[in-house]
Amino acid sequence: MPNDTTTKLKKPYAVNSLTAHANGQWCKKIRRKVHFFGVWADPDAALAKYLDARDDLQAGRIPRPLSPATIDLGALANNFLKQGDSKVKSGSLSSDVRRLSGL
Repeated sequence: MPNDTTTKLKKPYAVNSLTAHANGQWCKKIRRKVHFFGVWADPDAALAKYLDARDDLQAGRIPRPLSPATIDLGALANNFLKQGDSKVKSGSLSSDVRRLSGL
């Protein structure tokens, strides 16, 4: 009798393109590389993770992080500029470029 961890699962949905990998996770081969999306016990979360990352992976990009705690460089620069702009408007920071460049 085969062990539960070694038997391969059937796809939970007919439309779902994820397959059950032998390591106990749902996977999908995209651009000649196997990507893992979650454990067999939670196929809905694995499908949601796949749908979120699918477009980036198919385009050859690294998927954006799911954690809201991470921030990209563009957002960091925009936050810095917004803070500087609010300081200029409040008068605590000068916008005089000549004084900043030493001219």
